[in-house]
Amino acid sequence: MKISIVVPVYNTEKYLTECVNSILLQTFTDFEVILVDDGSKDKSGQICDRLSETDSRIKVFHQLNSGVTCARAKGVTLAQGEWICFVDSDDTLPVDSLEKLDAGICDATDIVIGFCDNQKILTKEWINIVEYREMCITGKGVYPGPWARLIRRRIFDENTFAIPRTIVKGEDMLMNIRLSFASTKDIHIIPFRVYHYLSHSESCVHNFIHNCDYEYNFYKEKLCVIPQGERLFYRKYCIKNALKALHRIIRCSPSVKDWKESLFVAQLKKDVVAFRYRLSLLDYVLLMVKNNLLNEIFRRLL
Repeated sequence: MKISIVVPVYNTEKYLTECVNSILLQTFTDFEVILVDDGSKDKSGQICDRLSETDSRIKVFHQLNSGVTCARAKGVTLAQGEWICFVDSDDTLPVDSLEKLDAGICDATDIVIGFCDNQKILTKEWINIVEYREMCITGKGVYPGPWARLIRRRIFDENTFAIPRTIVKGEDMLMNIRLSFASTKDIHIIPFRVYHYLSHSESCVHNFIHNCDYEYNFYKEKLCVIPQGERLFYRKYCIKNALKALHRIIRCSPSVKDWKESLFVAQLKKDVVAFRYRLSLLDYVLLMVKNNLLNEIFRRLL
């Protein structure tokens, strides 16, 4: 078949059937569905087995809980399609999603990208690979998640999913960065919304609290997934994204000490100087000012 749709499943019994049905109802039909039950504690695993009995295109794999990254990795190893499409088990696809994405497949690209709900649609038809790598690193321009796209299976390798399980938010961004460096071809843009993303209270992203320790580790991992010879060129984009993370932390943290004395801020200061990064006024205040008026300045600027 042409497309393998990999669906990691963990405790989504309320949403799983609707998700799979939205795939089975696609106007494009040359696909398989791989449901990877990641040790679900609810009835999700049973629902996977029941759904597989209704359509021969559905394959199910059960594993001990290992995290969404390992579930996606397992799905890719089981896939037989030329192209990989990721769908989360609490999301759905519009009925013509695969048809629209398939129309963008050609020899000139390894990645075809559409858009999610509430995401700004790019008007250009192609993105050059250097610009796309920048977008993956900063999370701007294209969705940082793995959805709403087709990825040629042959650009996945043993390193694509080599991401520590301690990275529970942004692991899909790291995967996308690795894939962007696994290809030298430009990216084909399909100007349609092809993915319905559901935000709900049980999701990891919804309950995630930003903190300096996590962002410090994420910053280091992001640098590691960029090939050694490319890090100098793309370091400024990593710094830019890390500063955005610091802004979020400060909005959530009532205590300056929580971030001011952290390894995360210390590393950012070091890199700003070493790579001569041009700070905005707000960035300068966040990183450089050390006096008793700090909290008052924040209240005025944020």
